[in-house]
Amino acid sequence: GFSFEKTIMLPRVKVRDYLEAVAEYRGLDNVDDVVDMFGLREYQGARFKELSQGYKRRFLVAAAFVGKPDVVFLDEPFSNLDVISKVELSRTFQEIKGEVSIVIVSHIISGLRNLDSLVLLHNGRVVVNRVGDKAKTVGGFRAVFQDGSVVEDDVGELMKWIREGKELARIEPITPEDVIYETLRGKERRLQ
Repeated sequence: GFSFEKTIMLPRVKVRDYLEAVAEYRGLDNVDDVVDMFGLREYQGARFKELSQGYKRRFLVAAAFVGKPDVVFLDEPFSNLDVISKVELSRTFQEIKGEVSIVIVSHIISGLRNLDSLVLLHNGRVVVNRVGDKAKTVGGFRAVFQDGSVVEDDVGELMKWIREGKELARIEPITPEDVIYETLRGKERRLQ
């Protein structure tokens, strides 16, 4: 299955009719499951032109999963989605990733969790390539103490310092975007 970045479809196409046509073509009808998984139940009678940009995206992403393909390719599936929709879509991917291989091409990765593989391209080159547990742990935490010392991703060290009486100023998440930024900035510095 596939879903392109652009939200383009014939304006008069109805959501359910299109999903049923895809299911018939692929030979397996899982339309009701897909409609529920992607929150389209109340929009299944709507025409494409009547949907908001966010629901157009949901509909086109959902269509990629109709017929239970083995692999689904999604180009920018989080575009035009509000925060709630991004989280819901990411959770949906987590629920079904054991049943189908999902390949996501995106500039937005903060909502993705428990990845099996992460490849980051920058200027046409692979700058991050993580597989397995290394892909699952993109991100973490940073504990900053009053004296300016920092502990990253080490709960044991953090607890040791607290027991020793160091005053904790704050704990902040390290997002996947932070990891990528530091990776890219580090590479740029090495190239200069």
